[in-house]
Amino acid sequence: MELLLQLLVNGIAVGAVYGLFAVAFGTTYLVAKVFHVALAAVFATAAFAYQTALAAGLPAAAAVFAAAAAALVTGLFCEGVVYRTLRRRGGDEMMLLVGSLAVMAIVSSTIALVWGHTPLPVPGFGDGTSYTFGGVHITLRQIIIVACGVLATVGVAAFMNGTAEGRKMRAVSDNPVLAGAAGISVQRSYLWAFAIGSLVATVAAILFSSGRTITPFLGLQPTLVGAVAVIFGGTGRPVPNFLVGIFLGIVQSVALWRVESIWETAILFGILFLVLLLRPHGLFGNARTAMET
Repeated sequence: MELLLQLLVNGIAVGAVYGLFAVAFGTTYLVAKVFHVALAAVFATAAFAYQTALAAGLPAAAAVFAAAAAALVTGLFCEGVVYRTLRRRGGDEMMLLVGSLAVMAIVSSTIALVWGHTPLPVPGFGDGTSYTFGGVHITLRQIIIVACGVLATVGVAAFMNGTAEGRKMRAVSDNPVLAGAAGISVQRSYLWAFAIGSLVATVAAILFSSGRTITPFLGLQPTLVGAVAVIFGGTGRPVPNFLVGIFLGIVQSVALWRVESIWETAILFGILFLVLLLRPHGLFGNARTAMET
């Protein structure tokens, strides 16, 4: 039982990072209707900027700022240059997906050229402090990860529902043509969505890479799981997306209790298949959400 509880705790911490990816992925898709797989490149850019700043001796706050700036530049480039150009030339969602894949490949390969393929260590936080409750160890790092995930998710939800810019973004997501006719800048809302998604991805990148080694393609797997969480929770729903991310992290962690780690991905997509069969609009969605997505 102690092993199961420990795997549960570990899964919650991993799932918090997946949940942040789901929030970032869902926000960009809600507004811009782009399957933004280049989020993996945004994630990698933030992680390497963070690692490089720390390796140069900069304080942690400056490293976080560098990571956020790098992620913002990459994310806004995706929308302001790549996706916008494709839309102007009549590109549909499939063309946008192809463009996103191209950006991911180019940025990740560029990182590999600059930093190489050798895994680079990233200093951890939390000082290795841990607490024991009934034989279950909870590290300070895990507590920080979950706390940051919750704060970031609540912040995005509050922005989307409680600010004028957030309401404009929702209007654009419902009908960009009518929103534009009402005087709302559709392109501005797109940029806001990608800025928010990039900043959330920065938080995920720092939390995920801290205390680990990083490689140019480290964002692929978390982005994939985040996309799955969005399918489960429905687009434009930060809190459900985050909770589904935690659920998927728990599933992957607890699966190690009975099966080998090579089956983690198969289990994940097996659950996705069942959800799509039984509830095609997602665990927290409704029929209207299914029509929108």
